[in-house]
Formats: sequence, C-alpha cells, structure tokens
Amino acid sequence: MHRCIGAWTLLLALCMAPAALAAGVNGDLGDYTHDVWTTRDGLPHNTINDMAQSGEGYLWLATWEGLVRYNGNEFRLYDRRSQPALRDSAIAALYAGRNGGLWFADSRGNLGRWQSGDRLRYWGRAEGLPGTVIDGVFEDAQGQVWITLNGTGLGRLQPASGRFDLLRPAEQGSGFVGIRPAQGEDGRLWIGTLRGLMYVDGNRLLPAPATFKLPPGLAWPYRAPDGRIWVVAGNTLYRMHGDELRAWRTLPRAGRITALLQDGYGTLWLGTENRGVLRVGEDGVEQVGRGMGLPEGRVAVLFEDHEHSLWAGVNGGLYRLREALFGTIGVQAGLGNDFVRTLAEDGQGRVWIGGSSGLDAVEPDGRIHHVVLQPANANRGEVSVLALLALDGELWAGTYGDGLYRLRDGHTLARYDHDDGLPNNHVRSLARARDGGLWIGTRQGVGLLRDGVVQPLQAPGLPRTLVHALLETERGELWIAALSGLYRYADGVAERIPLGDGDDDGRRVLALYHDAARDALWISSDRGLYRLRGGTLAHVGLEQGLPVDAVFQMVVDGHGSAWLGSNRGVLRMDYAQLDAVADGRAERVGVDLYGNRDGMANAQGNGGSGTSTLLASDGAVWFATAGGAAVVQPERMRRFRELPPPTVVVEGLLADGRPLSFVEPGEVRVPAGTRRLAISYAALTYLSPQGVRYRSRLDGFDRDWVPRGSHRTVEFTSLPPGDYTFRVEAANGEGAQTGEGAVLHLRIEPYWWQRASVRVAAALALALLAFGLYRRRLAQYRRDTTRLERLVDERTGDLKRQAEQLAEADREKQGLLDRLGAQARLLERQAHQDALTGLPNRRAFEERAAAEIARMQAGAALSLAVLDIDRFKRINDERSHATGDAVLRRFAQVAGEACRPGDFIARHGGEEFVLLLPGLPLPAALALCERLRAAVQDSDLAEVAQGLPVTVSIGVVEGAGGAGLDALMQAADAALYRAKNGGRNRVESAGRLA
Repeated sequence: MHRCIGAWTLLLALCMAPAALAAGVNGDLGDYTHDVWTTRDGLPHNTINDMAQSGEGYLWLATWEGLVRYNGNEFRLYDRRSQPALRDSAIAALYAGRNGGLWFADSRGNLGRWQSGDRLRYWGRAEGLPGTVIDGVFEDAQGQVWITLNGTGLGRLQPASGRFDLLRPAEQGSGFVGIRPAQGEDGRLWIGTLRGLMYVDGNRLLPAPATFKLPPGLAWPYRAPDGRIWVVAGNTLYRMHGDELRAWRTLPRAGRITALLQDGYGTLWLGTENRGVLRVGEDGVEQVGRGMGLPEGRVAVLFEDHEHSLWAGVNGGLYRLREALFGTIGVQAGLGNDFVRTLAEDGQGRVWIGGSSGLDAVEPDGRIHHVVLQPANANRGEVSVLALLALDGELWAGTYGDGLYRLRDGHTLARYDHDDGLPNNHVRSLARARDGGLWIGTRQGVGLLRDGVVQPLQAPGLPRTLVHALLETERGELWIAALSGLYRYADGVAERIPLGDGDDDGRRVLALYHDAARDALWISSDRGLYRLRGGTLAHVGLEQGLPVDAVFQMVVDGHGSAWLGSNRGVLRMDYAQLDAVADGRAERVGVDLYGNRDGMANAQGNGGSGTSTLLASDGAVWFATAGGAAVVQPERMRRFRELPPPTVVVEGLLADGRPLSFVEPGEVRVPAGTRRLAISYAALTYLSPQGVRYRSRLDGFDRDWVPRGSHRTVEFTSLPPGDYTFRVEAANGEGAQTGEGAVLHLRIEPYWWQRASVRVAAALALALLAFGLYRRRLAQYRRDTTRLERLVDERTGDLKRQAEQLAEADREKQGLLDRLGAQARLLERQAHQDALTGLPNRRAFEERAAAEIARMQAGAALSLAVLDIDRFKRINDERSHATGDAVLRRFAQVAGEACRPGDFIARHGGEEFVLLLPGLPLPAALALCERLRAAVQDSDLAEVAQGLPVTVSIGVVEGAGGAGLDALMQAADAALYRAKNGGRNRVESAGRLA
C-alpha cells in the first residue's frame, strides 16, 4: 500500500480567491497532496524510465525489472517470469499508441507492442532492426513508429507492412538522447541529439535551421498538449512559433533539465538532474523537492494522467502530485500546536485558532502569528484554549483551567475566573447574548457576563455538568448543549429536552446550529443529528445514512451543503436532502466522507468545545482537527466534479482457479463443469480509488444490480450452461455511476450430454423406441382379440359373476382404506395436539420452534414467552380437577384470541404454555404478552366456577444470532421465575439473548 504524505504548507490564496479557482488555474503547491511508491509498495525497481497511459486508463511504467501496469490499487508486473513471451525484462521506453496498443522498447533493442488480451508482437533483429538500445518511441499521425537508436540514428517502422528504414544523420558521430521525437502541427518531426536539434526531411536527418540560434550541445524537443513545440537547450526553454524559435525563459539555477511537461492548465513543469521538479510560471519558479516527499535522484519522466495528476518517474521511485480538496494549517505552517480545539473569525478577516498550545491568528494574506496568553499560575505551561468568540472588535477565549480571556488585536485586556463569578475556570463554550452580554459555558454550568460582571445562571433544572455549546435565538431562548443532554432556558424557566425514549435518553449533546429561515434547531450528538422544529424532534443517524455515530458542529455553506466534523473525517451532505430525511420525505441522506486522501493531514476532528466548524466570510469552511486546522473552499469542488468518470475494466477471469484469456467485450468460453467462476475488475481512477463503489449484474442470473461496495472481485458458483452477460459499473466519490461500465459476454459450455443436439437425438430415439413398442403391442393385441372373441360367449356368465365379486371386494377395500385413513389422521392430530385444550402440544412446539430459530439465525426477529397459570395447584386442590381442566381450556381460548394470526401457542405441560412470536423484537413482544396477561385477568370464568380468579405469569426473551431453543427456554424460564417471585400476574423480560 502506498504512502500518502499531506502537503504541509497552505497558501490561502485558493481559499481567498474563488474566482480564480473557477477559472481552472493551478493551485499553490501547498494545496497539493503527494504520494510516493517504491519497491516496498510493489514496484519491481525504483528507477522509472518512462510512463504512458493507455486509452482505457491504465498507467504503464517502464523499469529495469519489467513492464508495470497500475490500476490505482495495485501494481501488476510483466517480466520474463510472468510472461515468458517477453524477450527482455529491462524496459527503457513507452508510448501509448493510437489504436489502444502500447509500444515499448527493451534494453536489447527490441520493439514490442502490447494490446488488450495480453497480445504481444515483437520487431527485432529478425525483422530488420539493428539491435541497438532504443532511447525513445513515437507513433505519428500516419501510424508510422519512430524510434531513436542510441548512437545509430532514427528508425522508422511501418507496422502494417513490416518495413523498417534507418535514417542516419549526414554528420556521423551525432548521438541520440533518450527523448522521444516530437511532431509539430505541420507534420515535421523534430529529434533531440547531443549535437543539437534535428528534423526529418523525407529520408534525411537535417540540423535545425541556423536561424534558431541554439547553443551548441544537447537540445531536445517536446510537444505540448496544445500542439506547440518546446525546445530545451542548456538551461533555456524555447517556444516554436511557425518557422521561428524564440527563447522563453532561462533558468540558470535549474541545473540540467531532464524532462518537460505542460499540464492541462498550460503550466510548465520541469524535471531536473538534481533539483527535483520545478513548476515554471509567469511569476517565477517553484521547486518540488525533498520537503514535499520527492525521492532523491534524476527525474527521468514527467507525465499528466487523465485526471490531471502529475507523475514523476525518479531514480528513487514513483512520485505523484495531485491537487487536494482540503488544505491543512499545522505546526509546519507556523501553528503553536497541531491539536486544534476551536476557531473564530473576526471583523478583519483573521481566523483565530485555539488549541492545546494557546492561540494563533491567520491573517488574510496567510501570515500566521502566535499569541501568548499568560496563565493564572506562572508555574503552569501554555494556556489551552477551548472556546473562541469574536465580538465587536474583541476576541473572547475560554480556556481549560485559566478562565476567560478578553483580547483586542492579540493583547489581553482582562481575565475572568471563579473569583469573578465564573461557575468554573474550565470554559468550553461561548455565545453572544441578545442584550449584548456574553453567555459562558463551563464545567459546572452556565454564567452570564454583562457590563464586566459575571453571574452564574440560576434556575431549577439547569445543568450543573460540562457545557459543550450555547446558542440564543431571536426569540430569547437559550439552548444549552451539555454532557447530560439538551436544555432550553427562557423567561427564567429551564427544561430538559429528551432526545430518546425512557432509559435510552442518555445523549451527549456536542454542538448546536440554528437555521433561522426554517426555524429549526440542529443538534449534534454522540448518536447522530437531531432536528427540533415546531416542537417535533426528528433523528438522522446511522440508519438514515450517516457513516458515524458521533458528529460535531454543523454549518451550511452558500452552495446548500451541510458540513460536519467527526472522529473519522469531514462529512458533507446536501442540506435540502438532510431536511427531507428529517421530514420523512426521504429515507436516507447521501454523505461524502473526506479524510487523509483528500488532503487532510489528520482526519480525526475535534468537537464538543467552542466553535469546531467555522464558515468564514469568504465561503471557506474550517475544521478543528488533531492535525491542525483543515480548510476547504466549497467552490473548488466543482473542479473535482467536472472530472470524467473512471473507466471500468474487467481485469481477470478465473475458472476453478485457472485463468481464462479474454478480450472485452468479446465472448469468453468457460469450460464445462466449472464450479467457481471469479471475475475481477477495477475502476481506473487514481485520485481516490479507495472511495470507489461498485455494482454488478450477471444477465441470465441476477434480476437486478447487486451492490459490491469496494470489493473488486465477484464469484459465481455452479452456473448452469448457457449464455450470460456480466456488467459492472462504479460510482466515484460524488456518487455518480460511470457511463457504460464494463461488459463481458460469457458462455458456460455444457457437457456432451447437456448439449441440445444430444438431447434432441435422445428424445428422437426414445420416440422411435416407443413407436416400435406400440406397434409390437398392437399386433399382440390383435392376436389376443381374435382368441378372446372365441371365448367370450363361453366366459360371459363367469365374467359377470367375477365382476360383481370384484366390485363388492373393491367396495369393502375402499371402506377399509377410509377407516384406516381416518384413524391415521386422528393419530397424527393426537401426536401434535393437546387433547384437553386443543392447542399444539410440546412435540408440535419443538418442531415449529426449530424452524423459527433457523429463520432467526438467518436474521429474522423472534421472541419466545413461557406462560404459567398462577396458583393452579390450589385450583385443583380446592375446586376439583374438573374445574382445573375447565380453567385450562378457557385459558387456551383467551390466550389464542390475544395472539396474532402468525403466532404459535402450545401447551408445554401441566399449566405451562409456550408462545412463539415470529417477527417481533423484544419491546413489541412484551407489549403483546402484557395484553394477553390483561385478557386472562379480565376473562369471565363464571361458567367454570363462580368467583374464581385466574391470572398468568409470563417470561419473555428475544433471540438473536446463534442462540438455541434450550438457551431461550432457560432465559424465559428464569424471567418467569422472577415474575412469580415478584408477585405473579406479571410479565418479566429476559432481554435479548444472542
């Protein structure tokens, strides 16, 4: 797995200038994330000689130990061990051809073309090539392949005919460098050599015109995506304008330039011998070096993929720069500490950051300066800031144990602590009061600062625990988010707002957000989000699509997105959709989860103190994290959404572990008798391959799309012979499916005896055999008929008598069978039915229970109850056994009427009954048993015995997982025992047994 190293310098220009972002220009280097791969991550060699991207989207790498294909998740090596057809494993040059093929050259002078389906063709000495080292490969618009031959000349191959021509320079001794040729818009082919720039004229190699005025020595060309030709000579970059070559930029400190790239935004990137990678713009040169994770060594190749990531092949490994959505301000950028707890923005556009090492200010121009707060105790270290609030040109800072600070322009004006009236010196939340005062949340309740005087807020019902957040609405309601729950304070009266039911009300409220336009209060808690509107509370949690339980402060940006921090990253949702889920108009909310791969130095957010999520005046959203202050400009997301969806490819097909060759979208024949068919696939994206989600469908087998999550392999077992079509699609991080996905046609071959022709032949043979037997039987019948006709008159009387006897015997036999059948049904009913009550007996119960427990273990809900008639022995002893039997029959009738149609009640023995409740979780089962108990208590037993009270005690248990019948019965019996000991006529719960 590769190592992802977040860029540590955040230049805030991208957050402060959304208009520039919308124009699609490059961001600052601080807004890039870089990744490094070496032999530790699966590369066969650390030197990357060349790179190319095939039309389907694979990245190909040329190394000295083989040809490498990368799909964003893993490297696949093609060398002489894995591909014996390869003539050499040392690959020097690559070029993605026009028709989907990949051209490559090895160290032995062979030129190869790799096509989909692992089809390989070579041109070498036997095909006319001289066998010298090939430095570069290029396919022109006419399909001719040009190769630079080290120390020999320029080769031209026409693949269709196999013709090869060698073009030599007029002056012998010119060496050719390892840079592929470049073809201009006019069709002219330019070549780099050690003696200067050259071009092809027919079958001749000629030096560049003298009017170019290039310095002597090495010069080589590069064609940019816009068709312009650049030339590198010495430390100067030249641009070609028609027949003129003009010097563009001289870089005296760049050293030797080894690679050149113009990216999709028109910016030039240079690879150097020992200065790393340089980005050259109109305003200057920026260096990407060891400080940004670039491995040491010569940069051999620069490459931009389809998603605008920049790749560099270096002697020390493979390097990738990609623009990240998030930036992070941490210690390396100038913060006092990476552990950020709270954020605030003042009227001058400064963003204040509070953390475990005090207070930092980020100026609008990106400068950062640290503010020292003097602790109450001089022996203590730096002050830990938990809450910040900017008010009327002043900044208020709540601290871990040093009370409340009042500052202006970074200078402390006053400090308030317990001696000044604060409930506690631990200040975790601050909020503006409508009358101009300041609400203060502490570890021991709420205080109010007004006119320089602090007074604790006193009212029955107010929390005296840790206060995480405070918010006063326009109506004068003060909302308090505390460790012990949510509270509302208005007009001197406090009330606690329950967020759960009964014993499940222990929610820790972490933050508050008020939507004044909708008059809705959003409550962040350790069990998701709650919305309180019009007195109605709605919950949005795991079941509604949130990926985590605990969420921190929410803000809504100007684009209609809701942002929240969490311990596992930043969450973004469409606010209108979130509101619809809370209304019940939608079932689930779509959530994007951002973390390290999106540029955050640390995905763990901090919450529950002060403002942990800040919507700045410029539209940027800031988050307090354990790795600094993370910041995102929502406007930038448009650039990421505009990227084309990744191509999905089928990568492998295994039939019982044996690979099958295939070419998409051709047909693959799977051998007869294949028991397990495994298909692997991948979405060729390199920005966030871990976030891709797949779905597949096998036409002819699946009725609909089957979600596969992040799994890139699907298996099918024992597919019947026939034709199938496998389809797979992927969704990127924004949730959009790819256009067409991948398609693979499969034919499962039948055994010979499963073939249609064999079945038709067998049917025909059976038909002929049946016809022959019919003809033979017909002839025999005719002979027998003739013989029987002679005897019919003689035997008519006997036959009539025999017929009458047989009819009588048949009637007697049928009568006997009817009696035997009735007796069998009676015995079967008696075996499964209690004779006294008419209910199923213990045997019937155990059979039904086995079936229901099997469904429970498969995931269905099931509850079981054991019922026992209270003081039944006294009824028998005092009233008679006949009365007891009548009570049992009446109880069975009442209990049966109280049950649902699908419930199963049986007599287990004596006065004990058992009740199976399929599909009912424990709360619903307890409610049903309570209704049954009340029905028994209220039943009229006058017809049985006047004044006879009958009640029942019930023990209930819910089963789950691997719980068996014995365990459930024991748990329910124990609950029944508690009901008996608790006074009888009760329903007791044994809980949920897994």
